Amino acid sequence: MKNTIAFLFAFLVTSSIFMQAQTIVSVNPDSGTQCERLTITVTGENTNFWQSTNFVVLKQDGHEIRALNNTVLHPDTIEGEFIFSYDDPTGVYDVIVDHWLWGGVADSGAFYLSPVVNPPFLVQTSPGIAYIGDTVTMEIIGENTHFDDDDISNNIYFKSEIQNGFSPFSTIVINSSRIQCQCYINVYQTPGQYGLQLHNELDGSLFLENTLTLLPDSNPSEIVSVVPDKGYQGAELSIVVTGRNTLFQQGTSTMFLSMFGYAPIQPDNQTVLNDTVIQGDFTFNYSQSMGLYDVVVIENYLSYITKEDGFQLLSGGNAPYLHSIDPQNVNQGTAVKFLIKAVNSHFEPLGNMPAITLINGYEELYCHYISVIDTVTLEANFVFSYANPLGLYDLVVTAPLDGTLRMENSVELHESSSTPAIVLVNPDSAMQGQTLSISVTGRDIVFMQGTSQLYLSQGNMTINPTTQSIVNDTVISGEFNFLTTLPQGYYNVNVDNGYAWPSLVLTDGFDLKLFDFVDEKDIVVFLTFYPNPVKETLYVKRNYNTSGEFMIRVFDVQGRLVLSETLPSGMSTKKLEVITLKKGTYLLHVSQGLSYQTEQFVIQ
Repeated sequence: MKNTIAFLFAFLVTSSIFMQAQTIVSVNPDSGTQCERLTITVTGENTNFWQSTNFVVLKQDGHEIRALNNTVLHPDTIEGEFIFSYDDPTGVYDVIVDHWLWGGVADSGAFYLSPVVNPPFLVQTSPGIAYIGDTVTMEIIGENTHFDDDDISNNIYFKSEIQNGFSPFSTIVINSSRIQCQCYINVYQTPGQYGLQLHNELDGSLFLENTLTLLPDSNPSEIVSVVPDKGYQGAELSIVVTGRNTLFQQGTSTMFLSMFGYAPIQPDNQTVLNDTVIQGDFTFNYSQSMGLYDVVVIENYLSYITKEDGFQLLSGGNAPYLHSIDPQNVNQGTAVKFLIKAVNSHFEPLGNMPAITLINGYEELYCHYISVIDTVTLEANFVFSYANPLGLYDLVVTAPLDGTLRMENSVELHESSSTPAIVLVNPDSAMQGQTLSISVTGRDIVFMQGTSQLYLSQGNMTINPTTQSIVNDTVISGEFNFLTTLPQGYYNVNVDNGYAWPSLVLTDGFDLKLFDFVDEKDIVVFLTFYPNPVKETLYVKRNYNTSGEFMIRVFDVQGRLVLSETLPSGMSTKKLEVITLKKGTYLLHVSQGLSYQTEQFVIQ
């Protein structure tokens, strides 16, 4: 251990001395020019360059130029690929081979960046005038530029001193000094003078002031009519909007009504009839405010037109409201059918089918079934699980024509008065070899299709039904196939009901009996047998108070005789070799005259 520590200490000291002795001995080439690509090879002494961990950097005061790609040719040689921009300051740079973890080695003033002889600049854009709302093809012309150089990204932006500018949605590079770009000038842009800003890796950032004059739309899009321009709460209405200088398109153009920019009323569906006409089918309800609405049509993702106060929503008369709900008190673990009464409502199964919710804070319960009795009466089925919070719930009914109706603190959920349990298993027994449908009835529980699972268990053994069904809220049924190899005896009856409901267990609720091909009326215990379970040899021993000869027979679970022996008078123990028999459950039948004894054993 001491030798190891000494070695590590010597290694660290040596490494420290080694690192301090690192130097750069050459930089080739040692000069470059703005607006060019250059590969610089740096050679060191006592260095140990590693691929992906070392990289070449040029530094001048606060300005830094990093190599785009670094290749380690040798532990003492690394190569860096640079692009020098017109934005990079000229002059002397330090050359540094840096390491991502523990710094690097530097050579002060080892590289000189010269100014480009013919600097790049922008000459013009064409056209010089554009209109708001237009899609314009702009041509940009530069001088001494590098627009088409490999792996160059030309970022173009038309800038305004007044507000945000815009960028092209597509760009085509013609050659090193010409670019064509497509610009959509949306309605948000402000008229005025715009300058051009173009940036790429070689030319740097180039500017051309006041190169584009943006004018108001000469043929602005507008809404010229809304028909009809009035509607009523609690009614359905088709509204046709006609525009001018528009280009409505199905799937792209949409319409809606807006009051003060909040809570827009969207149509149920809409159809573009042609370039200038769009139709929306609206359903107005009593939750929507009466008054004037702006009519808005979005032509595409960048352009919209508005007709202020273009539509008026009028009162539909007496507003609907909820009057009563029965029952008002319910318990956990129950399914409840509520009778809900409203006033001035318009419920109907087809055109105005409501949705019903019970709300307690953040908890929302949705009904399982709704029946419309008449325009003011509903029946709603709710299931209350043990996960639902106790307390008061608001009743909320929402219908397309009536809007959202709310009755606060209308239903109170109480804790169940008794513990959920299995109260009946029918039938509660079966014989090995039977296929049987078992019905389980619960109390203070609601069985749910797809959630509740019925099964039988004995120790670590589980018997699942081949099929199961929910008969009603409190009865679940399953068809079981009881193989003859299943252990006999009592099984627990289980129903797993998911996270929101307790799992139910009826201990020893089902009895699986041995096959009954042997009559067991006059059973007498003559002999003792062991071991059980058995692998090879079963011993049958005479009890102390018995005498005479006994007939010993072994049957399989199908009732077939598989082994027959006798225990002679005077012999106390008989060995039965069962190694040749298949594994499973067997019946041992011992008889003497009219008396007999039956026992079950298992071969493993």
